[in-house]
Amino acid sequence: MDKENKPLYKRIIVITNTLLLILFAGVLQLIYPVSQARGEWELVGTIYGDDLIGPLNQPSGIFFDEEKQRVYLADTRNNRLLSYGSNFEFLSEFSAEGKLELPTCIVRDSKKRLIVTESKKNQVTIIDIIGKKIYPLDFSHAPQGGDVIPGNLALDGGDNLYLIDRAGGKILVFDNQGKYLRAIKTEGGLGGFNDVRVGAKGNVYALDTLQGKVYVFDKKGKLLFQFGKRGEKRREFEFPVSLAVDRRGLIYVVDQHKNMVLIFNGDGEFQGEFSEFGWREGRLNFPSYIFIDRSQRIYVVDRDNDRVQIFKRL
Repeated sequence: MDKENKPLYKRIIVITNTLLLILFAGVLQLIYPVSQARGEWELVGTIYGDDLIGPLNQPSGIFFDEEKQRVYLADTRNNRLLSYGSNFEFLSEFSAEGKLELPTCIVRDSKKRLIVTESKKNQVTIIDIIGKKIYPLDFSHAPQGGDVIPGNLALDGGDNLYLIDRAGGKILVFDNQGKYLRAIKTEGGLGGFNDVRVGAKGNVYALDTLQGKVYVFDKKGKLLFQFGKRGEKRREFEFPVSLAVDRRGLIYVVDQHKNMVLIFNGDGEFQGEFSEFGWREGRLNFPSYIFIDRSQRIYVVDRDNDRVQIFKRL
């Protein structure tokens, strides 16, 4: 080959090698879960059904009890609650003798009471283990009386209960005795809240799925700021359904259509994301709920894969 063709030949070699590297990277993404490929997150556990309890069926809500080091899971379509140890080993099953109907969210207060949203009954059920009784939360003193369609739940440090009211587009707050205290809503009362959390300093974080916004209120219900919008760009929401706040104040939002978790700092500035659509471990298929424990483990209910995946930052 003559001297005039050598630079072109070398460029062809460089381009060919680059294409091979891109192809190889794509193959790695297919073989390994996204959490490992990105090198920032690792999958530390997975909760499945098994031969003993049967398969999970569209699980919805999850809660980690720091005192007992126990995981509680609402196995929605199986009409039951399941508990697991800190290493995610199965411990027990509870269905209130077959009376639970589509439990979708669960929390546990310091009095060892399980508080569960039962979507088919349109009620919040309190399961008092010590007192050996089960009874519904009284909505009669809340706005619109008993016309409440309950959604997700959260507790603050004083065991006050924060409840999404899907019918009224607001958050209802009850004290630890079940007494109605107040409502939290956006200006005009047109919020379409889908999830709620209470941060370590008492701020209340609410997610509006249809508007694609996160609202941050102070402990008295005053709006501090809001962020987010619907869209297809990297930092935008397509269909956000659940949120959580870690001890550093980072805000994690599950986007059901993107099949990933988006992360924002305490001022609502985008920090990154992890996972993507798929069936292999580390990937998500229509995720529905997120919870973060004090050890910074992130529990994502991977609904259409009928499992829960637990992640931790490397």
